[in-house]
Amino acid sequence: MRRFAGISTTWRCSTFWGLAPDTEAPMPAPLQQQIQATWRHIEARTGTPFNHDFWRLNQPRRATWSACRAVISAGRIETGADERMVAAIQRAYYLEARNPSDADVLVALAQETGLDPERFRGMLQDPDTERQLQRHLALKDKLGVQGFPALLLQHGDDLLALSAGYDTASGLIPRIRKRIREP
Repeated sequence: MRRFAGISTTWRCSTFWGLAPDTEAPMPAPLQQQIQATWRHIEARTGTPFNHDFWRLNQPRRATWSACRAVISAGRIETGADERMVAAIQRAYYLEARNPSDADVLVALAQETGLDPERFRGMLQDPDTERQLQRHLALKDKLGVQGFPALLLQHGDDLLALSAGYDTASGLIPRIRKRIREP
């Protein structure tokens, strides 16, 4: 078990998914195939649906920082809008075959979640949004998070790593209970 003392709780885990820098380069075919296989595995294991048309209808790019900035921007505009943006990005990507690497998709999602699209577009490009993303990335590195999704539990002043990668509630709950009881 790794413990991380003295870590501020002001960061948001939601910006940690994917973590691929900005690029306009198409995603390499082997990576596309790997991600498609992961989607099929998750579907088979959990019953979670995916819209596999994404791979046919879009030019996939391995670029997730724009989606991270979208979550940060939404939260800067309105309390709670960051959580709505996470849900909108996931719905758009996994179910609607829309590419969250595209700024126009993110702006449309912001409008769909009730945010002013032009204010949101400006916030996406705001230097403070980029600084906040870089702080999140630095914290990820400080915590040693390498696999996603990652689940960390703050207990007092300690941050406890619970899982890296998918896990079920039945697998997580006993670990959470055990770790909370540990001195």
